[in-house]
Amino acid sequence: MSTQQDKASESGEENKEEQYSTKVEFVAKRLHFHIDEYKKKRNHNRKMANTFKLATISLGGLVTLLLGVKPYFPTLNNSLSLILPHPQ
Repeated sequence: MSTQQDKASESGEENKEEQYSTKVEFVAKRLHFHIDEYKKKRNHNRKMANTFKLATISLGGLVTLLLGVKPYFPTLNNSLSLILPHPQ
């Protein structure tokens, strides 16, 4: 009788080890999935931040050029007066 109990307990232990390893594998797979998704989102956000930074710098440079060129071109002065009022 004790050998049957020993065999049952051994098979139970093996089953527990298999369940444990599958649970660990499941958690590891889910963790890697979430890490990969986070990396994708992070890289996308970095690209968007660089795009917005470049757009801001470009628009700032354009406005600076327009403000600097405005006094030298009377026709440009009239057309830009709605957008860029002349400083007094």
